[in-house]
Amino acid sequence: MMMMNKNTPHSPLTAPLCHDCLNKSSSSSSSSSMNNSTNNQPRTIVSSVGRCATVLVIKTRRRRTIIVSSNNKIDNANIIEPVIYDIGDGTNNNNNNNNNNNNNRRRRDDDGDKDDDDDDTLRFNRVMKFLVATLILNQSVRYALRKKHEPSYDNDNINNNNNERISNIKSTSECAIVIPALNEEENIERLLLQIQALRPRPTEIIVCVGDSTDGTSEIAERFGAKVVRSKRNRSIQMNAGVRALNVGKKCANVLFLHADTLPFPDILKVIDYTMKDKKAILGGFVSLITTEKKTYWALSYHNVFKTDFYTAILYPLRYTRGLKLLFGDQGIFCRIDDFKAVNGYDETLPIMEDADLCVRLQKYGSTARSRNNNNDNNDNNRTSCVRLVDRVITTSGRRIEAMGGNLKSTVVHFLIGGAWGVFKVKGDGLRWLYETFYPVANENK
Repeated sequence: MMMMNKNTPHSPLTAPLCHDCLNKSSSSSSSSSMNNSTNNQPRTIVSSVGRCATVLVIKTRRRRTIIVSSNNKIDNANIIEPVIYDIGDGTNNNNNNNNNNNNNRRRRDDDGDKDDDDDDTLRFNRVMKFLVATLILNQSVRYALRKKHEPSYDNDNINNNNNERISNIKSTSECAIVIPALNEEENIERLLLQIQALRPRPTEIIVCVGDSTDGTSEIAERFGAKVVRSKRNRSIQMNAGVRALNVGKKCANVLFLHADTLPFPDILKVIDYTMKDKKAILGGFVSLITTEKKTYWALSYHNVFKTDFYTAILYPLRYTRGLKLLFGDQGIFCRIDDFKAVNGYDETLPIMEDADLCVRLQKYGSTARSRNNNNDNNDNNRTSCVRLVDRVITTSGRRIEAMGGNLKSTVVHFLIGGAWGVFKVKGDGLRWLYETFYPVANENK
């Protein structure tokens, strides 16, 4: 005899009856159902009483159900609860119905799997729609801002084609080059060779060696550059370089080039032309990060992307007025008079000094400089635009490799940029972050 515990879940495949009781109940119920097959009224027939349970067969139209209930007093640990079995009426129709139910159940299972697949597809479609909408919004905003801040030149006869505009600029450059370098004897010679090939030639070349202990200064002097010594700090070195420029020469603009950055041949012509734009206060280029073995395409695109993205988050209103955050490896250039008007780079910053200069120069151009030019009442004529020129300069990816690759360097940039832009960390706090997360690269900063 099979007994079922009270706490045990019942299954249609498990019968809590002995074989004798089940046989009696089945034979009685079959004979009773045959005798009453013509009666459409519900009937209850007691089929048998076994030693362990009472089996009831309930006849309701064409369905037949067995109800098993306890008959004897049994110990509480082995109480048999009522179990209901739908055994049908033995006809083909009922068997077909059971088959249909099984098929429907399978269909529901299949439909459930399809629903899961549909949910995944819907989620994927939502994500793709969001990304496409974000891209369209980004391009729309950038297009609108480009139209708003279109360049404004004194010569209205210059052709709208950029190549023809540049060809009309006179061949003599009005731009000097300042190079901050610290123990850069492995890179400075290659850069100076590239500068010698520039046409037009720069007005002056200043190499700020800080307190370098290698042969950087000797190599720079061999190429005819002026060497300036100062304390070790990129901001201090670049400010010292601008102060060392010969004011007697016709030098209106200055280009800051890192020692591991290589310019394109006509970069000075592009700079002179860009700074003739009345609205331009500062500019830079697209930086392509490379090493001898690979090009960091993702990080290079990230540099272009963050120029707008960071600015839109940190300074949304000023972003609509022309502000962009540029960085040193993008080849920053500006007018020397404007640079001196804001006292140059912030010498308390060991890093993020380039973005800080963009913010201060853009503010100066949209307020004090505009008032001096009597343009304060006309927002379209304010000298407040930071230009990202669509030309490529290459810079070394050695710092990326020193930090462990793309991912880690991107996280470090986010950390330091967020500390500077969101939490306004400066001075010793920013220096601690810089020295902690640039353990190798900061030796040549």
